[in-house]
Amino acid sequence: MEHNDIGGGTGAARRSRMRPPTPLQRAQYAAIIERMPAHQWRLLTDYLAFSGERLAEAFAHADTDIDPGTGACEVRRYWRRRGNRWELVDSPAPRRIYLPEALVARLELGGTGEELFRIGGASGPGLLTRYVRRVWTPAVAAVSDEMLGGARPGVDVLRVTCAQWMAEAGVPWPLIAAHLGFPDNGKFLRAHPEVLATAVGEQ
Repeated sequence: MEHNDIGGGTGAARRSRMRPPTPLQRAQYAAIIERMPAHQWRLLTDYLAFSGERLAEAFAHADTDIDPGTGACEVRRYWRRRGNRWELVDSPAPRRIYLPEALVARLELGGTGEELFRIGGASGPGLLTRYVRRVWTPAVAAVSDEMLGGARPGVDVLRVTCAQWMAEAGVPWPLIAAHLGFPDNGKFLRAHPEVLATAVGEQ
């Protein structure tokens, strides 16, 4: 299994191996967020965009994985799909990332060990599927013609958008690669050449 292909993606994630999605501009991202139905879904989307985590990683978090004081987040597990079953397993790309203070302040971190994200009684793979099908896809479709030039990117665009935002903030690309869970810098550069044009770092 490739480190940049942990389960939980959509059809667009599979297509991204051939052509990486174009990072969202901030106005495009805001337009998509505005089309989402409730605060919880918008928070979840912000989490994906600012953490750069894969879907299967983000939906595997317990509320104890994040330190509310430092913003340190331990990415250790992910949901792997095998046939019709989902398994919670150790991540092949374990890492510690740091989340923005403003994002951490919005999360419910009770230290209970329960799922970080539970919306409408759904969590884990059920919430993942619901988010992609009922929240992300309709929101993108609603703004596709006006804001996206007819494109309908999958959720994987949030990872490359995260990388782009970090690059624009001056983060060196080796640190961006590590944040996204690419232990091999070469794979990161091949997957996200548009980030290299912005990011600082030895080439």
